Amino acid sequence: MLHLLTLSSLGRDLFNIKMLIVVLITIGLITLMTILTYLLEQQVHRRQNRYWTIVAHGAEALSVLISMILLRQIFITLNSGSIISWTYATVQLTILLFSLNTMRNLAVEIINLLMPLFIYGQAIWLGHSTQYLPVFLAMAIILISTVVYITHNYQELHAIHAYQHHQMGPVTMVMFDIDHFKAFNDQYGHLAGDAVLRHVAHFVELELNQRSTHGQIFRYGGEEFVIIFRGISALETGQIMRTIQRKLKTVPIKFNAQTLNVTVSIGISELQPTDQTFTDWFVRVDDYLYQSKQAGRDQTTVESQLLTD
Repeated sequence: MLHLLTLSSLGRDLFNIKMLIVVLITIGLITLMTILTYLLEQQVHRRQNRYWTIVAHGAEALSVLISMILLRQIFITLNSGSIISWTYATVQLTILLFSLNTMRNLAVEIINLLMPLFIYGQAIWLGHSTQYLPVFLAMAIILISTVVYITHNYQELHAIHAYQHHQMGPVTMVMFDIDHFKAFNDQYGHLAGDAVLRHVAHFVELELNQRSTHGQIFRYGGEEFVIIFRGISALETGQIMRTIQRKLKTVPIKFNAQTLNVTVSIGISELQPTDQTFTDWFVRVDDYLYQSKQAGRDQTTVESQLLTD
């Protein structure tokens, strides 16, 4: 009998005009969040500034909270003050998992961990019933475990899945870092170091866009950067990056009347069928980057082979 009542409740939630309104609003919120995230992340990549990164990630997390609060108020209005609804839980979780997959920052991760507990815990409290408490606790543990796993394995899941299931051709990773970066900080100050980081990131991004390579550049940490190329082999990628590398050398940066010449060292490798995890691939590329440094810096190593001009 309880199962029939539950199914009946679910049916009433799924097939009515109120649900259509909520679905359309949810789609609108996801669209706005996507646009906001794209604009903010573009600025983060251009500025390469820790303060701006914190502000951008805070704004993304705030957009998630505002979306959830707005959905809550809409449900309260449509359901005469009640939020005990299958649809309510579903759309809230949709917003949460969408933000986790799209935004990928610490504040959004924390929201994804805490809000499901609030949503379902509140529903149990308002319903004044504990009959579903064991189910709630079990599902909360599963959900939290899933969120943590996705958060810490997103890049691995994305890359391996794309390579194995979408037949998109080769997927190539480039890792490069700025040669003697510490010397810029020590000799000219940290403002000079920041200027060099912005110069290199902006220069490489412009070169990739002009060549229509569809390469996605990310700052990995410190003076290191990673680029993912889809549909381009390691050898082709090596030729592209070697050209960019040589061109970067001819475009020094001006800082406080000083001319700073910048070079980078590069390691390149394709994702292989034998790579069981993202780490297998990442470590190999990092090793090739180290080989380029050992060869005297301002070098490019592709699949353990040093490129020559």
